[in-house]
Amino acid sequence: MLRKELASLKKSFAECNGQQVEERRLRSIKRDIEKCCEELENMETQVKEFETEKNILDGQVNEFESKKGELEGLLRDFESEKTNFERRQKEFESKEKEFEIRVMEFQSKEEEFKVQVKVLFEAKEEKFEVKMQQFENQVEDNLKSVKALELKENQIEVQIKDLKSKLNNFGGQPKELELTEKQHDEEKEFDTSYMDDDGASEEIDILDNLRESSDPAKIVLDIILNPIIPLPKKGDKAVIIDDESRIYLLEKLMTISPNIKPCVRDEALKLARELKANMKENTENYLEVLGFLLILSIYGLHTYFDEDEV
Repeated sequence: MLRKELASLKKSFAECNGQQVEERRLRSIKRDIEKCCEELENMETQVKEFETEKNILDGQVNEFESKKGELEGLLRDFESEKTNFERRQKEFESKEKEFEIRVMEFQSKEEEFKVQVKVLFEAKEEKFEVKMQQFENQVEDNLKSVKALELKENQIEVQIKDLKSKLNNFGGQPKELELTEKQHDEEKEFDTSYMDDDGASEEIDILDNLRESSDPAKIVLDIILNPIIPLPKKGDKAVIIDDESRIYLLEKLMTISPNIKPCVRDEALKLARELKANMKENTENYLEVLGFLLILSIYGLHTYFDEDEV
């Protein structure tokens, strides 16, 4: 009986030992489980942190991608600007070469222009020298004409003095001499009143002088027939009127419609016939024709010539 109880006790003790072992094992397992739970919680925390870091990293990646896109855009812009710069550089080089060519052409044209200016200047200088020589010759001719005029005036004055002396010696008529002197002075006044330094006519009013004259028609006719400066002649004694100053004087005389004395008309008729004969040889000079027509009109000589002749 005791053996049974001892055996039962041993068995119970053994079971009790087994329970303790199991309990220790369970506690160990529990500790392991708790440790695993802690590790799991730690891992979850780490996972959350990792996810947070992942989100941050994803944001950084997105930002990087955005910056990468911007950088690629800038790179494309740079490449485009680089291409444009190279194109502009080529255009600039081309224009620079073109400019150099134009500069060379300009320099060439400038040299040609200088040569042309030099040639033109020399030509104009030669023409100027020729004109100056012509002017000097003309001045010299005018001086000769003035000297000849002065000489003729002196001769006329000597003739008048000689005539006056003869009249005094032979009992001549002083009044006639005074009239001759007055007529000569009037002719001289008319001749010099419209002659300038070159011997050309001046457009001045001489109507008062003509009106104040005792016989303006006679004076004008004498100026034409016996001018201080001789008129050009055809042949030996043929007088022609191709001087504008005489035409001007006839036109002024025509405006006052002077009274023509018979003796003056006879002298004018002789002059008109002489002019008509000269015009048969040459009708190209319009001044001769105009002078002839003015003589006919002023001195009333139309009836002495046929209409066909006029």
